[in-house]
This record gives sequence, C-alpha cells and structure tokens, in this order.
Amino acid sequence: MTRRYERLKEENIHLYNENQKLIEINKQKDIELKKIKEKIEILKLGEAFVISSQGKTMQEKKHEAKLKINKLLKEIDRCITILSK
Repeated sequence: MTRRYERLKEENIHLYNENQKLIEINKQKDIELKKIKEKIEILKLGEAFVISSQGKTMQEKKHEAKLKINKLLKEIDRCITILSK
C-alpha cells in the first residue's frame, strides 16, 4: 500500500510539473497571439490609410489622417476610462 502511495505521489508530482510547464507555454502563446493580433490591426490601419488616400491631394491626406488618428485616440481614451473603473 505504501509503495502504491509513493508511486501515485511521484506521478502526481510529475503531472503537476508537466501541467505547470503547459500553463507557461499557454501564457506565452497567448502573448504571441496578442502581438500578432496587434500587428494585424496595424496592417489593417495602414492599408486603410493607403486605400482611402488614393487620388487625393497631400492636404486632403493629412486631414483624413488627422481625423482617423483623433478617432483612434478617442477610442483609446474610452477604453482607458472603462479599464479604470
């Protein structure tokens, strides 16, 4: 009975350690996924700037870029406000 207990105890320790490693890997993958999603959003934003500014004067492009940036800043401020609550 004690041998079985010791064997189960060792197996439990092994499984716990393996679980901790997998939790850490999962955290790293979540961070990696978040970074990739951020890159995708940046690319989409860049693409939107390029597509929307085709055939426009430099002044129009600047104005449009300012409007988009202001919109993004307002959205960021709104998110910060929500997170602060």
